[in-house]
Amino acid sequence: MFAVSISLSTMAAIKIQSDDVSSDGTRIVIASFFNIYSETLSGGALSLHATEFNVNNERARFYSLNFMLNDGVFEIIKGSKLLIKLENGEIIELSAAGDVLKDYDMLRTGLVYPTYLISKDDLQKISITPVVKIRIETAIGTIDHDIKKNKFSKGIKESLVLIDNQLQTVKDIYSDF
Repeated sequence: MFAVSISLSTMAAIKIQSDDVSSDGTRIVIASFFNIYSETLSGGALSLHATEFNVNNERARFYSLNFMLNDGVFEIIKGSKLLIKLENGEIIELSAAGDVLKDYDMLRTGLVYPTYLISKDDLQKISITPVVKIRIETAIGTIDHDIKKNKFSKGIKESLVLIDNQLQTVKDIYSDF
């Protein structure tokens, strides 16, 4: 059985979880939201990450979806698929950015934290058209989850706005020191 681990400090609203910058100017902004699955006992921990860095004196940015999954059994192999089914029947296919092995928390439940790179175009599709289902490919098979009406899409839309607004502010390693 697959379940999602939810921290006791689960956030009620979407907000910027972190905004970190390194001495080389790389900046990572994370917005988190929870409770996207329609199953009563599952929560669905998900965050949207934006990484911005310098390439040839210009800023480049990429986005990733990061899940916190808990079932104590499976691993996700680099290239494993995440299928996101939209209400209009379109399927967005993402690939795991790297191998993800189990990590154990204080309660000894096996957690995995897969990361999937996603384009801004796909994020915008998701923010406009509700997500109805996701399928996660693991090393031992697939796991399907129905999504609460508009939860995933609304979370992506609000997170994208928050992150893009946050990245409009200037920040370097000396900020907030």
